[in-house]
Amino acid sequence: MTESSRPVGSLRPDSRLYLVGIDNPFNALDLRQSSLILNPQAGCLASTITERMSLAAESFTENVISFCKWVEGSKHTLTESRQHILTLMFSIPYLESFRGAYETDEEHEHRGHEGWKADLERFNDLPFDHYQTMFNPHDLTEEEKPVMGSLRDDLADIYGDLFEGLSAYKKGYRKEAIGIWIQSYFFHWGQHASSALNAIDHLYRENQGCDPGDRINSVTSLRDSTS
Repeated sequence: MTESSRPVGSLRPDSRLYLVGIDNPFNALDLRQSSLILNPQAGCLASTITERMSLAAESFTENVISFCKWVEGSKHTLTESRQHILTLMFSIPYLESFRGAYETDEEHEHRGHEGWKADLERFNDLPFDHYQTMFNPHDLTEEEKPVMGSLRDDLADIYGDLFEGLSAYKKGYRKEAIGIWIQSYFFHWGQHASSALNAIDHLYRENQGCDPGDRINSVTSLRDSTS
């Protein structure tokens, strides 16, 4: 079949839906494996919600693991921060049905206050920390004022929430792990993710797509050399 004769709305046999990750930029959800191929005989989308949810959950879990490994590593850049946050936030709408999913009454490992303080120190290599943000950008009253945000705190808090779910995942409670991640997104780490992304992306756009840290570091070096 030629491209011109292909039915409108049909998918190529090799079509894939890509959820771009960090370690593996071709972390793909294969449409053939997930039954998201248009059935030419029936003329309808032969898919199942269960299959799509399973693939979305698998991809999200891989992105959580990738983010946690990145946090625990020795080098962090703003571009990497931006990409990790984007990949994590991307899958949330597809996994909302996991909210409140519990498989056990067992307590899972938390970072705790001391762990949080240690996690803050991990991000000392980032070129900036503080920025202005608003808790509710849709509150148009004069009472809503900008507050000071902290990128290091944002990333440490995201890591802390994902760490708890990852603890459940490692014990074999996979549905509960996703339930923890989704629930905590809506009540905690989602706010940190969106605030951090806005602060980073402002510099990213201002710097025309290059790593914003390069510009900040070069300005800092120039100041140091002229002082």
